[in-house]
Amino acid sequence: MEEKSNKEKNIFLFPANFETFDFESLIKENDSEDYEGILWSNSEKNSYKRNVKIKKGDIVYAYYTNLPDNINRILLEFEVIDAYEKGVNEECFYYENDKEKEEMIKNPNKRKPGVRLKLKDGKGVLSYKVDKLEEDKVKFSEKNLRKKYGFNNFQGKQYINKKHEDLIHDLEKETKRYTLKDLTDYMNRISQCALQNSQKFKHENHTTFVKENGLNYYEQHHLIQQFKGRENKELKNIIDNKANLINLCPNCHRRIHNGKIEDRKNMVIELYDKIKQKNEDFDSRLSQILKIKNDDKTIINWILEQYKAKKQDKDI
Repeated sequence: MEEKSNKEKNIFLFPANFETFDFESLIKENDSEDYEGILWSNSEKNSYKRNVKIKKGDIVYAYYTNLPDNINRILLEFEVIDAYEKGVNEECFYYENDKEKEEMIKNPNKRKPGVRLKLKDGKGVLSYKVDKLEEDKVKFSEKNLRKKYGFNNFQGKQYINKKHEDLIHDLEKETKRYTLKDLTDYMNRISQCALQNSQKFKHENHTTFVKENGLNYYEQHHLIQQFKGRENKELKNIIDNKANLINLCPNCHRRIHNGKIEDRKNMVIELYDKIKQKNEDFDSRLSQILKIKNDDKTIINWILEQYKAKKQDKDI
């Protein structure tokens, strides 16, 4: 019997956090004959229509945030292999640890609805390779999901309905079967320290370690520091925006806060230049909120003050 296409199945979008997702375990389990699928909670107040139940054979696309390149996007494609249904299938319940699982086995009334997902075709990684890490070029980035496909809700699980036919068509057509190892290798390459190739700091130690989820560890740094958002609420959107977030190795992250004044100056100026190159309106937005002169000298001094490393005019 010919398998139904994605268009004939219910399609869902599940939000996921890249930082907490255990890719290492998923790779191992996916290659195992005993693999039972990844267990996902289905007990929260879901955003999709209540009368649309997640069932076996449906398709789930995982939408990831906190990615190393700061481009939120759909990344993995799963197939539903089991789903909780009250009074029909209550064995697919969600638990966070073995103790909770044992309690729910003993007391079925405490069971939380769950869903088990398996990577489509054993791989299920969407096309993610682009020439440059620009949001416009990433097919299923949040920006393109909004702009091209009219998809605006990214809170909670979403039912992708007929009004998103173009999105369903492209997800099915343009999905490429990369392996999870391809994905983790790629993400590790782009999660390097932002100062790793800088003129002044490229010879420093930028080594890190592999986290529990199988990915390289890095730390996110807010160039305009978060305390400025508490002082001026208008700045909060700029501070929390991904344009202000930079990946640093632990060594550089400690150094930019606690290193020698000259090092702090040089690091901040380099990172500021990187942000400006990718975000043309960064300076103008800041100057409007701060009501200061829109020029490099004024703005970089304002940022350097946060690091107690103000650069004098003659040094710029």
